[in-house]
Amino acid sequence: MDSSEIPERTSLWLKNQIPEETWPIFSFTTIAFSVFAGLFSVLIFWPLVSTFNFEEVFFTPVVPAIVKLVGFFGVSFNDGLKILYTFSFAIATVGIYLLVWKMSKREVTAIIASIIFITPPIPIFILDFLGKPIVSKSIYSFFTTLYGDAAIFFALSITLPTVIFFSRYLSQAKEFYFALTVLGCSVILLSSIAASVEAVIILSAVAFNSLLLGKPLIKLRRLFFVILFSVGLVSFWDGPVIFFTAIGRTVSYFLENIEHVFPLPFVLGTVGIFLSVLFFGKKKERRLIFISFLTFAVFLALTINWMTNNDLFLLSSYRFLPALYLFVSIIIGIALTALFDKSIFKKIWDKMDDKVVKIFLAVFFAMAFFLVMVFFGLYLSLIFVEQGKAGFWERIETSIFNEKRMSLEAAGGINFTLIDPVRGSLEYFLGRLLSLFFAIWLFFLALRRLIEKLKKTRTINN
Repeated sequence: MDSSEIPERTSLWLKNQIPEETWPIFSFTTIAFSVFAGLFSVLIFWPLVSTFNFEEVFFTPVVPAIVKLVGFFGVSFNDGLKILYTFSFAIATVGIYLLVWKMSKREVTAIIASIIFITPPIPIFILDFLGKPIVSKSIYSFFTTLYGDAAIFFALSITLPTVIFFSRYLSQAKEFYFALTVLGCSVILLSSIAASVEAVIILSAVAFNSLLLGKPLIKLRRLFFVILFSVGLVSFWDGPVIFFTAIGRTVSYFLENIEHVFPLPFVLGTVGIFLSVLFFGKKKERRLIFISFLTFAVFLALTINWMTNNDLFLLSSYRFLPALYLFVSIIIGIALTALFDKSIFKKIWDKMDDKVVKIFLAVFFAMAFFLVMVFFGLYLSLIFVEQGKAGFWERIETSIFNEKRMSLEAAGGINFTLIDPVRGSLEYFLGRLLSLFFAIWLFFLALRRLIEKLKKTRTINN
């Protein structure tokens, strides 16, 4: 048989894939625009966030610990949460920009996605300032519904750079990215339970995509060590018994309500996964599309199931709105970039060689697009309020309000309480011992890498 007649192996196979190429996270352009994006988000949100009176009970220790550190400078707990919430906006804005650019290598897509993510509160604030009715009970309620409470939003913002480090570790296996991934995952697990579930879904989509791109067994091994170290480091708080009991309860709860998976959530999730794998999963240049559509399908299926059946597969499924909106922003950014590619601005952008001028153009484009989105948001907000189409929003907002009431009751009505998990003295001791063990192990891994790098540098100099 002639070799030309031999059918080509289908692209759904996991082998014979081109290795993922490396890409520098930081460059002059990314650093400059990241600084602008971070400062811009702080400047526009601090005047709004500074008026909040937070109402929150904590079940994980990171956020209370950070706020107490800020308290050493004479800042009250509520003001500390304001600072952290605003800082989370800066991290999230920069994180979306870097994540989208890293995976798509398209700066326009990254700018559009980050601007869309931070725009919604501005039209709501303008309407409230003008005395017009808004979809939420208050500006504070709008923020905490769309982006989450202080702990949830902080954890979600940390998830974005963690995804970048995790993706690079799976493809390159460098100790530096491994350490950053583990530390990021540990901070997320110790910041918010709801955001931890979101992070697991997002990182699972990234891992699944990376497995499709080749070397699945090697990457599964790397994934195992990320899980092992992350769980090990947080054992001092969520001991092994508590951690695996929580997983067991979640699985049991899911199985008890499995009949509600059919038909809509199952169909949405299955179709989303199938189409993502078929069209985007095997193409590394389309990995952002794959991950975005896959995670969007999962979060949308869970949210729609809760809206239609009022059943939660995972506790507090209505808390998935921040992650859902995150990937809506990215998907809209991808779609609008397709329109940008057909415009004359694309040719002007590609021919621009001066880095400084390109940065100014990026800033100008971001500001112009931000203003367009604000006016568009005003128009949509007025339509939703006038036509009474905010039922979905009101239901999520009410559920979150009721959840806060229950948490405050569990804390004896005391705001900003940190509730410790119930555990025995032996489990408490073993948890601390495990955390210390994995912390030392991670430290020596980093130290070994540093020594090897110093030896390599000395050899080159000699």
